[in-house]
Amino acid sequence: MKKNSNYLSYNSSQLQDYTSIVSEGIILVGAICIGVIGASGNKGAVFTSGLAAIFAGASVVAISKYLKIRHENHIKTEIINTQRNLIEHKSKEQLVALAKYYIQSGASKSTAIQLAKELSTQDPLKVQLKIFHNIYDDEMSKPTKTASISFALFIIGGIAPFLAAVFSPVAFREFVVFGIITILLSVIGIFNAKNSNIPIISSTVQKVACGIITIIFVYAITTLFGTAIS
Repeated sequence: MKKNSNYLSYNSSQLQDYTSIVSEGIILVGAICIGVIGASGNKGAVFTSGLAAIFAGASVVAISKYLKIRHENHIKTEIINTQRNLIEHKSKEQLVALAKYYIQSGASKSTAIQLAKELSTQDPLKVQLKIFHNIYDDEMSKPTKTASISFALFIIGGIAPFLAAVFSPVAFREFVVFGIITILLSVIGIFNAKNSNIPIISSTVQKVACGIITIIFVYAITTLFGTAIS
């Protein structure tokens, strides 16, 4: 049951990570498009800056995820190698440590020793990685795969506000983009809340508030400097 709980927790965390990337695409691209609209209103400028924001943002997210996974794999490899070395050269000490863990978990001394011996004869590395390091498998995450997914998710998030900024009627483009951003962030907030057992209102408000604050800040900066330069 503990493994299933940790597995579900990992999946929930991964899902949150994915939706965060989509949110970043929505907010960043939407904020830049609205900012450029406020600064110049030129459709060509909106298109160019929005497209640049999509691919620049997606590239940055993908690279950061790639480096993060490589670093995590390096740490995991060191832990596995260290634990394997301890099992090979200090098997008795590891057996005692394993028994102590079960005693602290509520088992009697005799039961703990018996349990430690039985589990150690099956797959001691797997058992000790799980108990001492909360690692449930020795497989490594694929940094290229994670980077590719992150790249695609950012583009998915940014494409809606980008298209709205380019193709909406000129008179109220800002309002259309702002509305789409608000709706999409609300949907993500609700989705996250239902998959994480957190209050829907607080999750949604946090998502939307982050988007609004970013948009206001970018819009103010681009409008101020755009007007000053022009």
